[in-house]
Amino acid sequence: MKRIAILNFFPAFSPPRSGGELRYWNLSTRLAERFSVNMADPTHADAEPETVEHTPNCIEKRIPKTGRYMWWHRFLNRTSKFAECSALVATLAAPRHRELRAEARRITRDADIVIHSCPFLWKLYPRPRRGQLLVYDSYNVEANMARDMFGSGLWAKWAVGRIRRLEGGLCRAAHVILACSHEDAEGFVELYGVDRSKIVIVPNGVDVEAVRPAPEQREAGRERLGLSADRPAAFFIGSFHPPNTEAAEYIVGSVAPQVPEADFLIAGRVCQSFEGLELPPNVRMLGLVDEQTKADLFAATDVALNPMFSGSGTNLKMLEHLAAGQPILTTPLGARGLDLEHGRHAWILPERRYVRGLKELLANAGARRALGHHGRELAESRFSWQVIGRELADLLEMKISPRILYLNDYQVSPVISGGCQRLNAVATELSKNVLPVTLLTLTTEESARRVSHSARYEELNIPRSGAHRAVDAFLNRRLGVAPDDATAIAFHWLTPAYRRALERETIAPALIVLGHTFMVRQAERFRDRLPIFYDSHNAEFSLKRQLYPSSLVGRWLKSVVRRGERDALQMSFAASCVAQGDLEAFVSELGAGPEKLFIADNGVDCSRLTPVDVDVRPRLRQAIGMGTRPAAIFLGSGHPPNADAARFLFEEVAPANPDALFLIAGGVCGWFSPNQVPKNVVLMGMVSDAVKDFLLLTADVALNPVFRGSGTNIKLMDYLSAGLPVICTPVGARGLPANANGVVVSEPDEFGPALAELLGDLDRRRELALGARELAVRQFDWPIALGPQVNHIRGELQEIDESRS
Repeated sequence: MKRIAILNFFPAFSPPRSGGELRYWNLSTRLAERFSVNMADPTHADAEPETVEHTPNCIEKRIPKTGRYMWWHRFLNRTSKFAECSALVATLAAPRHRELRAEARRITRDADIVIHSCPFLWKLYPRPRRGQLLVYDSYNVEANMARDMFGSGLWAKWAVGRIRRLEGGLCRAAHVILACSHEDAEGFVELYGVDRSKIVIVPNGVDVEAVRPAPEQREAGRERLGLSADRPAAFFIGSFHPPNTEAAEYIVGSVAPQVPEADFLIAGRVCQSFEGLELPPNVRMLGLVDEQTKADLFAATDVALNPMFSGSGTNLKMLEHLAAGQPILTTPLGARGLDLEHGRHAWILPERRYVRGLKELLANAGARRALGHHGRELAESRFSWQVIGRELADLLEMKISPRILYLNDYQVSPVISGGCQRLNAVATELSKNVLPVTLLTLTTEESARRVSHSARYEELNIPRSGAHRAVDAFLNRRLGVAPDDATAIAFHWLTPAYRRALERETIAPALIVLGHTFMVRQAERFRDRLPIFYDSHNAEFSLKRQLYPSSLVGRWLKSVVRRGERDALQMSFAASCVAQGDLEAFVSELGAGPEKLFIADNGVDCSRLTPVDVDVRPRLRQAIGMGTRPAAIFLGSGHPPNADAARFLFEEVAPANPDALFLIAGGVCGWFSPNQVPKNVVLMGMVSDAVKDFLLLTADVALNPVFRGSGTNIKLMDYLSAGLPVICTPVGARGLPANANGVVVSEPDEFGPALAELLGDLDRRRELALGARELAVRQFDWPIALGPQVNHIRGELQEIDESRS
């Protein structure tokens, strides 16, 4: 069983009494279902050293604070007047806390994962050993929280600066940062320049089994709380935390006096702020409450209040209100990080509308019932600790287990091109059948990101640097064609963030897969440590020879790609090709050994749609207002060969078939404006998968008039899967079996007449449609098409395991 060590500045008391304790205890015990978890933290100075067995696999060591903690507390209370500074004191005293340091060393020594559940004890274990995963489980953006808590002044600036330096250091050192919300994630990026791809949103949660709606307890609860049967009641609960104090003061000073017809109950340690103060007659302070009283508050009050105006992270009390089916009135800051929909899950109102909103909600029983129902649904589906713990365990297991690092020069999601489709399909099949997969890519977007496709497949996108994007733009102007892929080889040193991300992700990899050749320079430094596989999508050197001009820059980039592809083939134990022509080019022109090359076809997900009969297609077009005239479709990315194909359709085929409708969809539309195309051509632009699928079901014939390129066209597989007869040029049909069912191969000068003939022959179209679908299912469904590649990689890893054993 893999081991986790967790360090925190407060204990995991059970039952938890604050939001931080809830997260600490729940995540630790949930992780203990799959890991051996050891925790170390300081506890009250007057307590005895204690070992707590939360579960057989979750052991916590509580070590009493020393006099140094007390000294710092007294000093800061006397000089700074901070309301709450336990976290700050921990940063000052813990590094000299001998027993705590010793326990931290003990539990981290052999741990596979070290989790800092705060930045305040980071100095106890600042750097992981090789092969160890360092995780920062953030409860807030602590520097922002400190700024809100400590205010201004010399001491405040010192305290905020210290916490900011600690948190920034931990953020930069950590392999993974767990953020409670998207807002916190962006805060880390903004404050510390953190790579967004290593931040994972792990929201706070709630025990949906323990906290349930209990309308049958309403009457008994109101009686136990001493509430009048004819007066509405609202309540607020909070710890002794400055943002909670601020919210309670707002309720006492502004809300309750303006809503005298309602009773207001305030519970929790926040009540300490009002000791000895005179309160409005409709406000009661309950202080710390037991579980029964808390359940009564959930069941018996009419509205839960959460008027937060400062703070970070997410409010755990909000999740309890949701799980209890309580209608909630909150401010936007109180709803942060939860993606709540106003009017559905809660009423989310600014301060200026808060009191009026409360009056309206108290008067609308129907709105309160609807909020409670939808809030409970949301708690069950997204905020159950059981679900959150399972997903976190999946993530940590993947990060420390042998996995496949799949490298590429562009992002996969959203899937907008044939290359994206193949990359996604390969990663999906490998993650299902071999090992978990981390797809690590460059992106032209401004910020990094992480996409979780499944529990075993994640995608990390790393932005090209500003200098790299400037080079891309300059070369694009010089060449007349986008060279972004080639510059990933030629100028790989311009994006050091990718190198750092790759180093970060190589804790326990088993294999590197190169998708295309363009990340070969990033992978070559691992060639002595890890096996490398080359997943070629084209013979890239041949394709660039066709695309790039014969200028000095063009010739240089061609040579860069050629050397890169040659090196990729040499350093790889095997390489897949999508077409026989590519395989032969690798052997004859790059000197690759034929024994390491094999064919792994491009493919399609045949389960995505079910073809309709040729008789139905005109009726579908008529239903959406496209008329019933025959229709042909062409799909294409913004790849130059697709632009050539579309131009051929506009100039040659569409004018020769004026009674047909031509539907053009995809990035290729960006090459043209509507006034450049005939009237019977419709430029659809980028479309969603759902729209693309519908277009494939409405068209009568698919077109693929491609004249240059390498590999195979994935759009061909889409056509075949949709049961569409296809007219191809010989180059467009490359990679298909000879005399493929469903495909008509036509020379360019016969393309227009071939389309006219096929549109006029219903029986021939039906025959070809059946053949097309049969060919797709038999040969090009992704699991079948990629079977050779999956088997090759699995076999190589098995051989490595056998040799080691």
